[in-house]
Amino acid sequence: MLMNSFRHGGDVWQGKDPGDWIDFSANLNPEGTPEKMMDEIKNSIEEIGFYPDQNMWEAKKNISVFLRCDMLNVLPANGGIGALQLIVECERPQKAIIIEPSFLEYKRLSINAGAEIIRIPMLKNDSIIWDVNRIKKEMTCDSMIFICSPSNPLGNLVERKLLADLIEHSEKIGGKILLDEAFIDYCDERCSARDLIGRFDSLIIIGSFTKMFAIPGVRLGYVLASKESIDKYQKHMMPWMLSAQAVGASRALPGLRDFAEQSRIKNNHLREDLASKLSKLGFKVFDSEGSYLLVKIKDDNIQLDIIEKRLKEYKILIRNCSNYECLGERYFRVGVKSDRENRILIESLKKVLSDLNKEGK
Repeated sequence: MLMNSFRHGGDVWQGKDPGDWIDFSANLNPEGTPEKMMDEIKNSIEEIGFYPDQNMWEAKKNISVFLRCDMLNVLPANGGIGALQLIVECERPQKAIIIEPSFLEYKRLSINAGAEIIRIPMLKNDSIIWDVNRIKKEMTCDSMIFICSPSNPLGNLVERKLLADLIEHSEKIGGKILLDEAFIDYCDERCSARDLIGRFDSLIIIGSFTKMFAIPGVRLGYVLASKESIDKYQKHMMPWMLSAQAVGASRALPGLRDFAEQSRIKNNHLREDLASKLSKLGFKVFDSEGSYLLVKIKDDNIQLDIIEKRLKEYKILIRNCSNYECLGERYFRVGVKSDRENRILIESLKKVLSDLNKEGK
């Protein structure tokens, strides 16, 4: 039951070959891993006979160049979840304030750390409403707020003015704000709060290169924080946090900003096209700034578990969102994939819906 409550997308291992699936449950760049990064990963095989550099200087430099931030404010991590786990274990907040619906690992890791869980809904009657007054009321000197921007699974960005308001309040009382920018590379660079790092001790940003560069098996993420916080986190973390392949992947980062920008532009076009086609099928589609769409079944006679099961017959996976707070058994998420794959999803959904209507389900 517990594992089911915290299940994630990307479970392509339920068949003989993970390549058999068209996986819309994961949010990876349909362009795939850029050739330059793949070459660096392959070349890093020569280094597997050596322990990686514990200080991770090379990876720090490469990540800082890509993100355009000070190297002293960067700490590489074993993926975005590795970064998240490090922060929660090191800070050990007494109270975890989670803006829901959001990434399930905030809750799981906070529970493991012994924190009291405070859930504050952001979605009410399918509208996004930030209850800033309640958030501030819950904030204490030993609390941590978890905010994802763009959020997962909704895809909305936190407004800069709202974030600044929370940071100002957090600076006064001594709490922490953890801002998860795992999908920020799909947004305009000005949407990131990276420029605030180093100016406020209460702000911690985590991120990942998994989504933009389609490297979930490599595990490369990062923490951005004040120099003092970075020093503290690095002393706390396990040695050899990055594999040789992760360090190799980082070597390609300084030369991949154009790739990321072109992917962002293409994703925006594909996302809008997919959203339009899903809407025409009768679904409610939420606006998104990420590489995914949250979708709601409006027809009370259609069950999500049946749609999910029927799509698997077409070798298509979607992300059932029934285990997210504030959502229910009518919501699912789909990643934005290539135009060809998106068309396959739409045509498959048309067939599924047609069959269900004929069957009266």
